[in-house]
Amino acid sequence: MRDGRSKARRVAPSVAACALAFGCACTGPRNDGSREGREAAAGEVRSESHATEPVMRASGLGIIEVSPGAGEPCPPGATVTIRYRAMIADEPGARSGREYDSSERRKRALTFSLGAPGLIPGLREGIEGMRAGGKRVLLIPWKLGYGETGREPVPPEADLVFEVELVEWAAAAIAAD
Repeated sequence: MRDGRSKARRVAPSVAACALAFGCACTGPRNDGSREGREAAAGEVRSESHATEPVMRASGLGIIEVSPGAGEPCPPGATVTIRYRAMIADEPGARSGREYDSSERRKRALTFSLGAPGLIPGLREGIEGMRAGGKRVLLIPWKLGYGETGREPVPPEADLVFEVELVEWAAAAIAAD
């Protein structure tokens, strides 16, 4: 059983990581981009985003709304363009982890259909309903990720954490009969 203090120690760094990753309005030491600046900022940043606890969906997906975005919500099956950071969770329910992929590494945003086969269910569910410019942290349980088998470099039954920014979306084309 965990005490409240250990949970507080886990939450504070993850909120700081979200704030740094998404450029939220923050207070605290200036991060000048140097290693020392990032470490100082990560230790004391307080996000002005109001989302600190995830909203848990019936599927087990946790969603932290960092920034709501603007415009109409993204519908199921839409074609989306996202910036993202994908991590293998440090432990079940963790809000941070070891990065295994990102749009920054690829040096480009990623565009795909939410109806695409092979898309992990947690990412599909977590992006649907977002608005352009919106930012979320998705806490994806292994059953909504790569499942029992995993996929290199993700091990079997690994929980995932995705930091996602929806750049834009377009409704899926309706096929004529």
